[in-house]
Amino acid sequence: MATNSPHHFVTGGVLLVVVVTFYMLLFRSVNHANEKLMPRFRELENRGPPETFSVRASLTL
Repeated sequence: MATNSPHHFVTGGVLLVVVVTFYMLLFRSVNHANEKLMPRFRELENRGPPETFSVRASLTL
């Protein structure tokens, strides 16, 4: 096995920074999507299907 040179530590440090940055951006992106989309999803869920919709009626068509 080769000895660890400073190049290995620099590469490991850069890789660690890149991975941490990626997950921070991913977390911020998910939070942003949650803030933008969740009110719309709640509105759709609260409205529900129209009252004229019937599962039996749609199955007999």
